[in-house]
Amino acid sequence: SAREALVEDMALAWNIKRKRLRLRLADGTRLGSVRMYRNWPEVRDGFAKNILAGHANRILLLFLSALFHWSLFLIPWLWLAIGWALPVPGWPIAPIVLSVLGVLIRALTAAVTHQRIGDTVTLPISIISMTLITARAVQWHFSGGPRWKGRVYGKSKYSRVE
Repeated sequence: SAREALVEDMALAWNIKRKRLRLRLADGTRLGSVRMYRNWPEVRDGFAKNILAGHANRILLLFLSALFHWSLFLIPWLWLAIGWALPVPGWPIAPIVLSVLGVLIRALTAAVTHQRIGDTVTLPISIISMTLITARAVQWHFSGGPRWKGRVYGKSKYSRVE
């Protein structure tokens, strides 16, 4: 049941879809606020327990998602930085344009979802952080399941609820 699942919102969504019902989402960000985590280990582990479930529990899909985010939001910045020291084709116009486009895309999604638009300037740091979170999720996947709030959850609790 969804009650026993580690990621209960994903379990509820799978149950709704399995019964061939329509799943509807609503933006509740303006209804309240909460501080989910107090420090980096809590942030890392909290998101790591969810990120694989959000990618249908498929490592390949998670890897492709990470690659996409690196390509769109981090590599242009690296290209821009490396171009200062080494001759790199397309530098500086191409990496500047791609970096600005990445920031604009993230700013647009932040505006639509009522997040802080100013956080887009830390986008490369966010992508590196999500990479560390992804690494933790993959580590857990191959070592018996996630660890959360002092407990170890087996893969069965981490998988899709049937």
